[in-house]
Amino acid sequence: MPLKQLNKYLECHHLLGPCCLCPLLAEVGEERVYTEAIVDITVWGRFKGEYVAECAKRQCGYIGESPYSLK
Repeated sequence: MPLKQLNKYLECHHLLGPCCLCPLLAEVGEERVYTEAIVDITVWGRFKGEYVAECAKRQCGYIGESPYSLK
């Protein structure tokens, strides 16, 4: 699905996009606030030319995949 269509779908269905990892990195006792990730085509790096989700705040380093194992 092209990015424009995804954004339209999220708006008209009142859905949130993918979540960033920022809430997982909150300190113990700190409020974990949902942070939406940006979905865009990258122009550099390992995912060049691909749609990826990345940290909207550019603070946790999330891009494309989790650096943490959830197993």
